[in-house]
Amino acid sequence: MELRWLESLVAIVDYGSFLQAGQELGLSQPTVTGHIKELEAELDLQLINRRTRPVQLTPVGASFIRHARLILGEVDVGLQHARRYGKPQSHGVVAVGTYPSASAGYLPHLLGLARQEHSKIDVLLDEMAGGEMESAAESGRFDVFLRQTEPLLSRRHFASELLWRENFLVVIPPTHKWAESPEKPLDPQQILHARIIMTGRFRPDTLLSHPLWRDLGGYPEVAHQVQHPQSLLALVESGAGVGLTTELPVAVSRKHNVVFRRIDHEAAVREVYVNWYLGRPLTNQAKAIVDLMLANPTPPLLCPSQ
Repeated sequence: MELRWLESLVAIVDYGSFLQAGQELGLSQPTVTGHIKELEAELDLQLINRRTRPVQLTPVGASFIRHARLILGEVDVGLQHARRYGKPQSHGVVAVGTYPSASAGYLPHLLGLARQEHSKIDVLLDEMAGGEMESAAESGRFDVFLRQTEPLLSRRHFASELLWRENFLVVIPPTHKWAESPEKPLDPQQILHARIIMTGRFRPDTLLSHPLWRDLGGYPEVAHQVQHPQSLLALVESGAGVGLTTELPVAVSRKHNVVFRRIDHEAAVREVYVNWYLGRPLTNQAKAIVDLMLANPTPPLLCPSQ
């Protein structure tokens, strides 16, 4: 078994297709396909259902992917520790877990500040789905990570500091009846009884951990789950349904012919925190990056002056 087989499997799951996985890894689609065939032959198991779009894991594949991520995470941790050991004491590496819209809308600005104020600290980004960050942090894959509050982290095992809040936005095709009066917030009860498109990989019932759905006593039916905001916006533009996202993903995405409306509820916001695992003390370099985040907590695109 080779690490590149596992890398291809994880990329297919994260990006939804063999083609996109290849693009992200710098490989051809046939090469990625070959990796999966070799992995499945080695295990004598089918890991991916190729008949679905986007591709989905089989039940055994869903179980195996967790181990694949842990294996790759341990390799990354080993490399990071080796780099730290090999550098002078005044230098350091800080691994930051992140997700797509934060990678595009917040961290470029922060990395620019880090180069100015902490030129001897190398910040390495590790992008993944929010639901996978807890186990990755515990395994030592990164020092700190950016994530929304839901699902809740254990306060016994993790420390968190609030960075920013952003409003939920309902994404609507221009011909939909909700597209009228876009400046008027939408009644949350209408959303509750709709079929919606959302980003991320989660069980729909976990939505109840968010104060909005908890207060409403239910959650909408999730028609499609996609990995990237651009996919959500394109699906809505095509008429595939109504989407639900937040302000930062919209701000960093290519413009589409869609209408945005806020939700008329005080809890219709997403809070984003910087978090770290308490079972492993923060290095001085990691503390410096956390302090830099707390001094510059808001993505520039969400600032009123931008």
